[in-house]
Amino acid sequence: MVLLSVILGAIAAHSLPKILPEPSVISFRTGVDYLQLIGLVLMLGSLEKLAMPVVSSRILVASVICFSGSIFALGFKSKLSFSVSFLGPITPIGGLLMMMGLGIWAWKVWKV
Repeated sequence: MVLLSVILGAIAAHSLPKILPEPSVISFRTGVDYLQLIGLVLMLGSLEKLAMPVVSSRILVASVICFSGSIFALGFKSKLSFSVSFLGPITPIGGLLMMMGLGIWAWKVWKV
């Protein structure tokens, strides 16, 4: 996940400004930022002392697919021949899932 975010970040920095309007590139970079953040959180949660519950890690993976994935697709809406506007409501659902996954993990760590 972190490797993917680095690759997508490089694409966003070097290629996307040539083909997408600036607001779309900025949104795309936001998706990259959260993809990288959740990737790092999942790596941190794999440490024995901070072990993340399986349910939390699954929710976080789903959250980043919904959040970043919808942002990536919406960033390209001006270049696509079909509408991806239906993905707009998916982004905040991904954000809520992110908060839920992080909250479950924080609760588990705090209880220990």
